[in-house]
Amino acid sequence: MIAPPTVYGGDELRELLAAERVTHCFLTPTALAAMDPAGLDDLVCVVSGGEACPPDLVARWAPGRRMHNGYGPTEATIAASISDPLTPGEPITLGHPAPGFRVRVLDRRLQPVPVGVLGELYLAGPALARGYHRRPGLTAGRFVAESGGERMYRTGDLVRWTADGQLVSLGRGDRQVKVRGNRIELGEVESCLTAAGSVGQAVADVRAVGPRGDLLIAYVVAAAGAAVDTARLHEALAARLPAYMVPAHIVVLSEMPMTVHGKRDRAALPTPDLGAEVSVGRAPSGAAEENLGLLFAEVLGLDTVGMEDSFFALGGDSIMSIQLVARAKAAGLSLTPRDVFDHPTVAGLAAVADSRVATRPATLEELPGGGVGDVPLTPILAWILRRSAGRIDRFSQSVLLALPHGVDRVTLEVAVQAVLDAHDMLRARLERDSGTESGWRMTVPDAASVTGRDVLTRVEVDSVDDAAFDVRAAAEADAAADRLDPAAGTMVQLVWFDGPSGTGRLLLVVHHAVVDGVSWRVLVPDLASAWAQASEGRVPELAPVGTSMRRWAHALEDVAPQRVGERPMWERILGGDDPAIGSRPLDSARDVMATSEVLTSEASPEVTEAVLAALPASLRADVLDGLLTALAMAVVRWRAERGVERSDVLVGVEGHGREEAAVPGADLTRTVGWFTTLSPVRPDLSSIDLGEAFTGGAAAGAAVKLVKEELRAIPDRGIGYGLLRGLAGESGARVRGWREPQIVFNYLGRIAGTAGVGRITAGAGGDPQAWLPTPRYGLGSAHDPQMPVTAVVDIAAGFVPRPGGAVLQSSWTFPTGVLDAADVHRLADLWHRALGALAAYANTEGAGGLTPSDVDLVPLDQAAIDALEARRPGLTDVWPLTPLQSGLLFHARLAERSVDAYIVQLVVGLHGRPSPERMRRAARTLLDRHPNLRVCFVEDDAGEVHQVVEGRVSLPWSEIDLSGLDGSAGRERWRELLAVDRSTPFVMDRAPLLRFTLVRTGAEEHRLLLTHHHILLDGWSTPLLLEELLALYAADREPTSAPAGDYRDYLTWLTAQDHASGVAEWRRALAGADGPTLLVPGDGSVLDPQAPLDPVLAPQAPLDAVVTLAEPGEATLTLPAEETAALVAVAREHGVTVNTVVQVAWALVLGALTGRTDVVFGATVSGRPPQVPGIEAMIGLFINTVPVRIAFDPAKASASCSVVCSRSRRRCSTTTTSGSPRSNGRRVRRRRSTP
Repeated sequence: MIAPPTVYGGDELRELLAAERVTHCFLTPTALAAMDPAGLDDLVCVVSGGEACPPDLVARWAPGRRMHNGYGPTEATIAASISDPLTPGEPITLGHPAPGFRVRVLDRRLQPVPVGVLGELYLAGPALARGYHRRPGLTAGRFVAESGGERMYRTGDLVRWTADGQLVSLGRGDRQVKVRGNRIELGEVESCLTAAGSVGQAVADVRAVGPRGDLLIAYVVAAAGAAVDTARLHEALAARLPAYMVPAHIVVLSEMPMTVHGKRDRAALPTPDLGAEVSVGRAPSGAAEENLGLLFAEVLGLDTVGMEDSFFALGGDSIMSIQLVARAKAAGLSLTPRDVFDHPTVAGLAAVADSRVATRPATLEELPGGGVGDVPLTPILAWILRRSAGRIDRFSQSVLLALPHGVDRVTLEVAVQAVLDAHDMLRARLERDSGTESGWRMTVPDAASVTGRDVLTRVEVDSVDDAAFDVRAAAEADAAADRLDPAAGTMVQLVWFDGPSGTGRLLLVVHHAVVDGVSWRVLVPDLASAWAQASEGRVPELAPVGTSMRRWAHALEDVAPQRVGERPMWERILGGDDPAIGSRPLDSARDVMATSEVLTSEASPEVTEAVLAALPASLRADVLDGLLTALAMAVVRWRAERGVERSDVLVGVEGHGREEAAVPGADLTRTVGWFTTLSPVRPDLSSIDLGEAFTGGAAAGAAVKLVKEELRAIPDRGIGYGLLRGLAGESGARVRGWREPQIVFNYLGRIAGTAGVGRITAGAGGDPQAWLPTPRYGLGSAHDPQMPVTAVVDIAAGFVPRPGGAVLQSSWTFPTGVLDAADVHRLADLWHRALGALAAYANTEGAGGLTPSDVDLVPLDQAAIDALEARRPGLTDVWPLTPLQSGLLFHARLAERSVDAYIVQLVVGLHGRPSPERMRRAARTLLDRHPNLRVCFVEDDAGEVHQVVEGRVSLPWSEIDLSGLDGSAGRERWRELLAVDRSTPFVMDRAPLLRFTLVRTGAEEHRLLLTHHHILLDGWSTPLLLEELLALYAADREPTSAPAGDYRDYLTWLTAQDHASGVAEWRRALAGADGPTLLVPGDGSVLDPQAPLDPVLAPQAPLDAVVTLAEPGEATLTLPAEETAALVAVAREHGVTVNTVVQVAWALVLGALTGRTDVVFGATVSGRPPQVPGIEAMIGLFINTVPVRIAFDPAKASASCSVVCSRSRRRCSTTTTSGSPRSNGRRVRRRRSTP
């Protein structure tokens, strides 16, 4: 049957198929995507054609029927090939040629391509059309002659053959577009979009968007049952595509628009109105929100933004996020690009910035002269000078940048001058000086001592993006390195390649003594910003540098002696045997860069993805942990193959070196210089089954955990090693005399235009690609030919973009006089095999786990953690108990066969018709947001109890309908329900220790019963929890910001307190107390409430009154207004709080009842230390009960007790949280007690 012309898809088409009981259909993917296949039981065969068929469509339509992918342009009338039945999860092909068709896959020279090689698809056969009506030119271009004289149709589709003779589509050959001079294959962008699990359909297109000009826009439809997170999708694309191919904006559509032919209607895709997506919400609260709101609007080119708007939903991308962070830094807000992805809203980022301000240490004060003057040699510079004997004149790094259109020399020189003046080390001089112990001296002259004119060279070129230019750029880079002269202060050379029609490239060559990989992330944005300001006629003003390199170098000298305590650790690492790797030891005269070779290798995208993401995520590890584990595995096996049985491996590891914790108050975020550290590690795999590890078994995970902990055990990522080597005199000489690792490993992160170097821009005249490193060049380097090699094997590894995704690229530099190339090839091969094994392990169900550094609040070793994880597979953290939690757990265990007095019930009345499902979702989100609501209390094999945080717990939720009961029956049933709930204990080692019950009591009346154990929450927290629960119910969506604070931060603070001094303070405060102040005997009996109480303070107490046994109860006393006013007046008269006066009154009552003049009683304190950021809004258990001791003279109690109490409270307040642990107090409770 033929569908009516008004039916394109959706429910109308589905109803038509069902009504007509259609069994076979040929529909476009867009039409199929608009329908639900459920219920179309008669439809046994579906052919999808006319467009690319996405995997999500196959997953929806293939089950229960045959589904084929058909291919054939109109010019071939009409089906040229068809696939075998499609299977969800399997590759989607164009299948085999249809009968009567001849298919050719040809290159640009019309020659057939081999299997697996990309080519253009040509069709031949009797079904070809004659041509295009009255369009001879177009006909001649598309219908071409075959070698035998017959005609072929040139489809424009890019395909490749598979080994079994099927065709695989790779997009269109005529869908290349240019944006800012960069060629972009739209099909490749769309392929990466649909590779994301959340995307069902995708279209990439170029649209003119207001003043920002042409932008690459992505349009996506969510896969079935999924939601598209545009921020995460941006991040995934940035990991797989070059910067210029990452869409500037992602538009999420409910469905793709279709033409009358059922194909995607690109013309109907909406041009994004970024301003229209701004929400209308609350005004900014605080300076951080106000400033960030302005910066969002400035970077995104909008008039205003809402506080809850997502940066990425408004058109931001990964490059712009760095621009936002740079401008936030200039405004005094401390943020990172990672923060923008984790907290993409104004409100979320403001909270992060505010928390960092609250915990920021005092700034390290600069020396007189700031960054100008003598600069002590940093450890890494001193090391390279010793190793190289000063042969480092060409030792440099370089980067090639795309320039904005129409750059002129004057403006470029102004920009370069601004950068030279702002960053002191670019003007540094490094000279020999026999008067120093090192034989070298580094100084930095005043600003303007080096001019932009002197360091900038112009080279005219015919093109900036062809092979000839690449050759020219390499030659100029070599010449620029030759022009460097550290002794003369020539640390920088720039080459401006002036191309045709205003195009250009800028090569920066900087001596390595004054720059490192992180420095480029400062230099390039500053250069871009300076140029943007100069091009507008303004004098460039760059953001200030925090701590100068000169100040940092002096500070390192100051703190170096403090690292002497690390010396035994470094001796242990370096002291063991390290069998020679090569044929002989290194010789600095023979083994130089000129006699070395470099082997390069790449891991597959699949292994790269696992090492980059899956493995670190499963083990809470860094990428470096996995790379070093694989290297240790490879070296152990490589040595064993050569008859050397050694389970430990000595490796020198390079780090970025910006360890601000080593010098409190330092701020190196904008400091340019060479900060790299080099320190040894020696992982020992003797406990690892290497055979199992190489197969991707559990031993692989154990190996990563071992290496991870080896690295975490080294303070400040090894900066102390270099500091000890730099100590003057015999102490430093001794350390410098230790052996050095034969293998050096340097993890570079993302390189060649990815996050490692280049996601940077800062005002480029509307050109988003300007000032970005060119993909073909990346981060270059140069050496002196006679510079000695630094190790027998020097490995550098980083991630580079490729069309199929990022890949791990490594270079292996080795001296040919020490190692054979075959040996290095084998070592690299074993490393890749080990990486593959780690990738296989990471993709195994149940892979991962915690290590001791992950649970740093409790003293657990790996074996204890493994045992806990075996019992609790879902645990995500392990915490200590707070003092009060220990006491409450003790009582809960005592109450296992009775009612637990610490079970708390909260009832919230709800009027109207609340949605139970919506309230349940809010409760679920509440549990997910607060890890401390998902804890249980578990005893380990050693008998110690810990809080175990479960990653995901079921929500205890029940619904009860009492609306059918009349008034008295309903009330009675409600009371019974409360009693049963109250008597139902929590199992303390099963999370969560709270439950929700939604009770319907009338047509429009509900009650929400929230029951929890007091061990989770205190009274201060319950209003916060209920407020958040109701806010989540009202919003009914995932919150855009994290909770105000993390309970773990509080536990970290608590663990760091000096408990010994706190206990000593309490001993002093309670010294001389002759016994407990008890109102009841030890058997739990109580005073008869009818017994008379003498209103006058008297030495006797009615302890012989009649007693009865009773359950815990509660009595409420409300003072009349006039008595309350009098109480306030007394407090003011004595200069104390009302709380103090109430405590005095209670002391007098205790004295009257017990006959004592020195009483001790318990007082509840909030226990929220102001030192913890966000403590006032945290949810959890913070309160504590502390003893208050008051000694008084009964004859003049009213005059003296308030003063005594005030003194006691001032003394006790210093230890209300750190020194008064309720459980720890049992050690001294034999001398006193608090009722």
